[in-house]
Amino acid sequence: MAHPATSPLFHHPTYDHAIADPRAAFSHPQDILHADGLSEQQKLKLLTRWEENEKALIRAAGEGMGGGEQPSVLQDVEEAIQAISGGGEQSHDQ
Repeated sequence: MAHPATSPLFHHPTYDHAIADPRAAFSHPQDILHADGLSEQQKLKLLTRWEENEKALIRAAGEGMGGGEQPSVLQDVEEAIQAISGGGEQSHDQ
């Protein structure tokens, strides 16, 4: 089975550059939502990868391995995933 990132559906210069590390290609998760030329599926894949990367950085920092020098945007990524998945309700408990 072909890896989704190599299928023609996913071929897009910004996507191809960003899939390994979306944070390096986009300043904020919302930028992915507003990126022209990316399909909903590509945007969701990028956000999911960003979420995985953020969780890995948090785990590494918790184990004293470093890697979490930049502030985590995990909540922002999760909210963007919710928005693109159709679950636009965002709860902001105070």
